[in-house]
Amino acid sequence: MKFTKNNLLKIYIWLLIFSFCVPIFLAQAATQTQPFELFLSWSSNTYTPFEYSGKALPVYGSIIKVVVAPLSKPNVNLETLEYNWFLDGEPQSTASGINKQEFLFQVKKTGGDSHLVQVNVQNQDNTFVRQLQTEITIASPQITIYPFDADIAKAATQKPEKITLNPDSSILFNGLPYFFNIKKCCDS
Repeated sequence: MKFTKNNLLKIYIWLLIFSFCVPIFLAQAATQTQPFELFLSWSSNTYTPFEYSGKALPVYGSIIKVVVAPLSKPNVNLETLEYNWFLDGEPQSTASGINKQEFLFQVKKTGGDSHLVQVNVQNQDNTFVRQLQTEITIASPQITIYPFDADIAKAATQKPEKITLNPDSSILFNGLPYFFNIKKCCDS
C-alpha cells in the first residue's frame, strides 16, 4: 500500500471512527454483563420511644417486613424477577412469585431465638439467579426506668444513674418501653 495523501486521510478517518465506536461498544457490553448485587433489609412493627435512634427489634408476636433491594443500579427490571421466599427452611408459596420483593411474617419465637429468612431471586430464563438470606434474632421487651423528673431524651440515650433511697423516702419513676407490640406508649 502506497502512503499517499488520500490513503493517509482514509486511514485517519477509519481510526477516528474506530476510536469513537470501541468505547461505545465496550460501555454497552459492560452494562449488559455487569452484575449488580442485591441485599435483604428488614424492619419490625414493635414500639420504641421517639427519642430512640436504633432499630426496632422484633419480639414474639410482632410483624417483620423483609425487602429485597439493589445495592447499585440494576441492569434488569426487578419487577420481572421471580422471588421464592423461605422461613426457617419452609417454602412460603403465598409470599412467592413474580415481583414479590417483600415478605411479611409474624414472629412465632421468643427472645434469644432467631428466624432464618431466605429468598431465591431469578429471571424467567434462569440466567440471573441470586440467593440471599438473613438471620433475625428475636429480642425480649424491655423497660428503662428513670426518675419521674428526669429528662426523657437523656434517659432514652444514656445509661441510667444510680439512685439510693433512704428507708422512709419515696420517689416517682417513669418507664420507657422498648420493643413491645403496641402503637403508642400508653396502649395496654
